[in-house]
Amino acid sequence: MSVKKELKKVWCKIWSWLINDKLDLSTVPEQAETVQADVNDAIPFADLSFCWGGFKGSSAILSTPRISALSVSFSRMSIRWDIGLSGWGLSDGDYTGALACLFCKVDGQWIGGKFDWISTSRSTRDFKNIHSGYGGWSVSDFNRAETYAFVVVSKDGKKRSNVIITGNK
Repeated sequence: MSVKKELKKVWCKIWSWLINDKLDLSTVPEQAETVQADVNDAIPFADLSFCWGGFKGSSAILSTPRISALSVSFSRMSIRWDIGLSGWGLSDGDYTGALACLFCKVDGQWIGGKFDWISTSRSTRDFKNIHSGYGGWSVSDFNRAETYAFVVVSKDGKKRSNVIITGNK
């Protein structure tokens, strides 16, 4: 791995620790722990680094919403809601309680974060915020991603849906 790629990987991990209030320089691990994925997750939720979007979502626990069928293009994404957000007390059109979080697999690392609000009535989201660099989003990393992962997280960062992935662009 090139020095630039290695530095980017380290910076993303440090940034994730900083925004999630988990950085203790006296105990920074040499290698992150591997946590087994929940059977509902396509990849381990712990592998997702919340680097962009300014949201602390890494401590969310799996809750009732279930999503599937992630499709990603340059300008938008779509999902299927298998179980909606009513378990969080949100109506189909209430977009004030749930966040759309996208992750890009770049150089073997899952980096990303919040990019928009979402509700059960919204199965598609555009990437205007990502393309404008919202919350530090890296357009170049988005464009060169090997694959994508998506999860819905409650606005308080305590609950989440299952994690889904795709390889299409």
